Amino acid sequence: MTARFQRLLLIGLAVIAAGMTTARAGTAQINAWLIGAGRAQVIAGQPLRIGVEIAPAENSNEPVSIVARGDDWRRDVSVELSPDAGGSAVAAQANGAGGQKQITATAENPVSGLWWIPAATTEKLAPGKYSLRVRWSGAPTPEPLALEILPAATAQDPMERVLALAYDDVLGGRPEAAALRVDAVLTANADNIDLLTFRGLLCLSASDPVSAKACLVRAQALAASIEGVEPSVTLYELRRRLDAPDDATVSSAVGGGDASAIPAWSRPPESVFRSRELATASAISPAVAPTAASAANATSPAPTAVTNSASSTAEKITVPGSTASKPVSVGNAPTAPSSVIASTTPQAAKAELASYASVETGVIVPPADLAEASIRSESRGQWATGAKASSEYGSPGYAAMQAMGAPNVAEGGDNTSAWCPGSSAKGLQWIELTYSKPVHATEVRVRQSYNPGAVVKIEAIDTDGGTHLWWSGIDPARPPGALNAIAWFSVRVPRTAYRVATVRVTLDIDAVASWQEVDAVQLVGEE
Repeated sequence: MTARFQRLLLIGLAVIAAGMTTARAGTAQINAWLIGAGRAQVIAGQPLRIGVEIAPAENSNEPVSIVARGDDWRRDVSVELSPDAGGSAVAAQANGAGGQKQITATAENPVSGLWWIPAATTEKLAPGKYSLRVRWSGAPTPEPLALEILPAATAQDPMERVLALAYDDVLGGRPEAAALRVDAVLTANADNIDLLTFRGLLCLSASDPVSAKACLVRAQALAASIEGVEPSVTLYELRRRLDAPDDATVSSAVGGGDASAIPAWSRPPESVFRSRELATASAISPAVAPTAASAANATSPAPTAVTNSASSTAEKITVPGSTASKPVSVGNAPTAPSSVIASTTPQAAKAELASYASVETGVIVPPADLAEASIRSESRGQWATGAKASSEYGSPGYAAMQAMGAPNVAEGGDNTSAWCPGSSAKGLQWIELTYSKPVHATEVRVRQSYNPGAVVKIEAIDTDGGTHLWWSGIDPARPPGALNAIAWFSVRVPRTAYRVATVRVTLDIDAVASWQEVDAVQLVGEE
C-alpha cells in the first residue's frame, strides 16, 4: 500500500502521517484517541484504530524537536491494549511504510499518526473491559483510555460493519478487497453517504479522479437532500482534494497520465453513476440500478475522529457560482445535478418513465476505452448531419450546427466551432443530432470541448419517432481542475432492436460552473 493511498483514506480521521520520538527541547505531551469507535466500544472481529499525537505541553509555545533513536519515530512509541481482568497485552501496529527520523511538533502543527489492531486480532479477544495505553519517552504517560470489546454476535448496522471491515482491508494493504466489499453493497444500494465517501477516497488513491468525482457528487446530493445532515469531515476532504488542481494525485491523472495504469478495481459499480430518480422508479434491472435510500443509511453520518486535535478539523469549502458573462471560466467543486426525471414521487417518476418507448440499461464507458484516435477511425461510427438545440449562444458561431460533422476543435477551451447553450446558468439544455443512416445502435459518444461534465441524460429517437431513454445520471467526464479540457462522454447499450435516427443529449448547465460547449457527437451502430 503506497503512502499516498494511506494519506488519502485516513485524512479527515485526524491521521496525518509524520514522525515522533525523543524530545530535545521544550516539554511535550502525547495524546491518544479512538477512531470510529462510538461509545468507546469495538465489536470483536473488527479493527481498532487509534490516533496518536505529540505536541508541546499546554501553555507552552516552544516547539518540540523529535528525533528517532533509529530510522522511524514510530518504533519509539508503544500503544498497547490490556484486559482489565488481567492477561497479556496486545500491541497495536503503526500504519504504513517508514516514518520520518526527525521532525518538529508545534502547537499549530502537532505530529500525529495512526496505529491499529487488525480485525483478525480483535476476533480473538475475550469480550470485556480493556485499557489502551500509549507511551513515549519524551513525554509523561497519559491516563489510559477505557474501552469495551463486545461479542462478535453483537447487533450492528450492516453498513457500519462493511465500512469497518473495508478499513481493515485498506490498513492491511488490500485495497482491491476493500473495493469489492464496498461495491457489493453499492451495487444494490448506491445511496449511502459513508460508503460513497470511502469509495471516492479509494478511487482517488488509485489516481482515478473521474470515478472519485462520481462518488462525491452522489454523496453531496444525498447529504443535501436530508434535512439536518451536515457533510462529514471526510466528505469535505474528498471534495477539497478534487478541487485542488495542484494536488499531486489529481494533477497527475488530469495531466494525461496513462489511463491504463489505473487499476480496474478503482471504478465503482454503475449504480453510482445512475440517477437516483431512475432507481426510485425501479425502471432498471436491480443488478444495475440502486434502490431508493433507506432512512437509516441516509441519516447515518460519516465516521470522524474523536479528538481535539487541530489536524482533524476540516475547512468548509465554498463553491464559486457561475459567471454571468461569456467566456470567462471559474473553478468549482461539482454540484449535485438537477433532477433529470423531474417527478418527485415514485409513482410520478414511473408515469414519466412510461412515456418512453423503452428504457435501456446503458452504462458509462470507462475513460481508458475512449482513445480519440480509435473513435475517429471507428468504422461503425457516424457524425451528425443535422442539429437543433434548446438554445444557442450565437449564430453561426456557437450554434447547434457547430456540433455537426467530425470534431474540429483542436484543444479544450472556448471556441465558436462548438455548440454553446444560450445561458451559463439556466438548468437543463439539450441538443438534438440527426444522422444520415439509421442504425441498430450500441453507443453514443459526446465530445465536450469546454467545461465538460454537465451531461445528465442520453436519449435515442427511432425511425418511428419513439424516444428511448438510454441513460440518466452523473457525468464523470470532467477532469477535476481542468475546465479548459477535451473530455469524451460515452454511453453503451445492448444492440437496439429499433433503428436510431436521432440522438438527444441533455446538459445540466448548473452542474458545472461557467459555460459548456459540445464539439461533436458520434453514433455507433450497424444498419
